[in-house]
This record gives sequence, structure tokens and C-alpha cells, in this order.
Amino acid sequence: MLHRRMTSIAVASGIVALAFATTAPSHAETFKVAHWVPPQHPFAKSLADWGKSIGEDSGGEIKISVFPAGQLGPASDHYDMAKNGIADATWVNPGFNPGRWPITSLAEMPLTISDPMGGSVALTKWYRKYAAKEMPDIHYCFTHTLESNTLFSIKKPIRVPADFKGQRVRPSGQMQARMIKANGGTTVLMPFPKVREPLERGVIDATLGSPHGLIVFGGAKKIQHIMRAPLSNANWVIPINKKKYDGMSAKHRGIIDNRCTTAEAVKMARPATMFERAGWTKLEKLGKKIFTLTDAEKAAWRKASAPLLAAWKAEVNKRGHNADQIHSEFIAALKAENALEQ
Repeated sequence: MLHRRMTSIAVASGIVALAFATTAPSHAETFKVAHWVPPQHPFAKSLADWGKSIGEDSGGEIKISVFPAGQLGPASDHYDMAKNGIADATWVNPGFNPGRWPITSLAEMPLTISDPMGGSVALTKWYRKYAAKEMPDIHYCFTHTLESNTLFSIKKPIRVPADFKGQRVRPSGQMQARMIKANGGTTVLMPFPKVREPLERGVIDATLGSPHGLIVFGGAKKIQHIMRAPLSNANWVIPINKKKYDGMSAKHRGIIDNRCTTAEAVKMARPATMFERAGWTKLEKLGKKIFTLTDAEKAAWRKASAPLLAAWKAEVNKRGHNADQIHSEFIAALKAENALEQ
């Protein structure tokens, strides 16, 4: 009888253990997401939501931790943070490391991307082919853009490239830096979140950036003249630590892959685009002098862009790529999404 009871207990225990093994996470692991924008910026919420969706998709098997506002490092270090495993996924503006990834800087060409959502789809499709070559030490997720960068200045409006002469300007990327220098200006490199103090101290006379970002980062106080035109587009890449991704189970890699799509790029771009566009109304209420470009002024920017494209092609070819092909594919991708500025 005792033997029979012990057998029954053992069988019951085995059933409980089997049930627990079936329902418990098969391979729980942590996943650290880091970014550098302040909590009030919509990207902070979008990136947190992106991470949360990965956790939910995994049924709690992937435990997400989000480190906002540069807690793990400054904006310019976020690629290397993903590369070296300080974080598992980060949010990177390639323009903060000028010259490091020249292919991505094509998005910075003046008057090129007209629509952030279509542009984000185009950029993700286009760059996925080249990310493995240009960013081989991370796992590429997606690229997105948002409301176009434009020019903000203190002393005088910068309406055409010739107006850069004698001005100290903060560019958002390498392409913009080249145009500033080619037209007699001086570049002062810094991340956009650090622009307030240099503007107030007179270290710079102008900056490229986004409308609401200027307000959030404290630069609107000194700025007086603002161009309203899609002068340039920054782009953001989500890199994932390669060792982390490769070490995941096939199931967990699939979950990550499902959150590294063009749909996710648009989802990331839309809230911040709406946020940035609302900045125009706020800047108008602050009494800033906002101007649009005439057709002649647009033509001047396009003419000044030709040497930039030639320099870009030379640099990309030097790195062993086919610049003409890459450029043609870029334009075709934008056209396919109705996102090419005409």
C-alpha cells in the first residue's frame, strides 16, 4: 500500500513538473534598450513601446529594460554601445559620427526626402542591403527619419548656400558640413541636444535641426530666423548587439525580426513627425521669423548639392562600393514610396 501511495505521489509530481515546464519561460533573458532623448520627447515613448512590444511578443521570456536620456552614454556613443554590448539595442543618428558610415549620409542631401513615413520605408528597404557591409559589427534592425531638418539662425536668415559665408554653423551630418564649408562657413560639431549653451554664448550663429527639437533642447530662445523647407533629412538606425542577437534562440530571433520591419520604422517615425510639425505653431507664437524658399532659392540649393553628390560618390567608391548603383537604388526607393522631393 505504501509503495502504491509513493508511486502515485511520484506520478503526480511528475505531472506538475511537466505542466510547469510547459508553461514557464523556456529561456528567459534580458534585453537592454538605450537612447539619449529626454523623457518629454516622443521618441522616448516610441522606443519604450518598441521594447515593450518585444517583451509582450515573447510572452515575458525577453525581459526589457529601457535606459533613457543618455544614462548609459552620450548620443555619439550609442552605436559603439550596441557594438560592445553596453546595451543590446540603441538609437543612433549616423550624422553624429561624420564620415564613419558614408552610405547613410545620402539621406542628408538637400531637398531630397519629402515625406517622413514613406521615407522611413524607403530608407529601411534601401539600407538593409548595405548595412551588413557598412555596419558589419552590429545586427541591423531598421532605419527611420522624421520631419526634415532645416536652418535656424540668430543674426540673419540663411536663404541660399552663399549666406553661410562668415557663419559658424552646427551641421546635423557630414553632407551638411561639406556644404557649409564649401560656401564659406565654419562648422562646429555637437549633438543637437547640446545646442542651447553654444547658441546662448555665441559659439555658433546657426544650427540645422528640427522645429520642436529646437524648443525641447532649449535653442529657441536665441534663434530669430527659421527656414521652412525640407532642407535635409537626418536618419536614425536601430543597431542590435550582434553577439546578443546571434546567441538568442531561433524563437527569440524571430520575435526581434518581427519588430525590425518597415512597419516598425513607420511606427517609430509617425509620433515624432507629428510632434515636430506641432513645433512650427509654437515657434510662430514665439514670434520667430519663419520664411519659405522661392523657386530660385531652391534652385540655388540644388546647384550647390551637385558637388556634394560627386564627393559622396567618390568617398563611397573609395570604400569599395558602387556609388552610382547605390544612389540610383536610393532614388528609386523614394519614388516607390512617393517620398522624393520634387
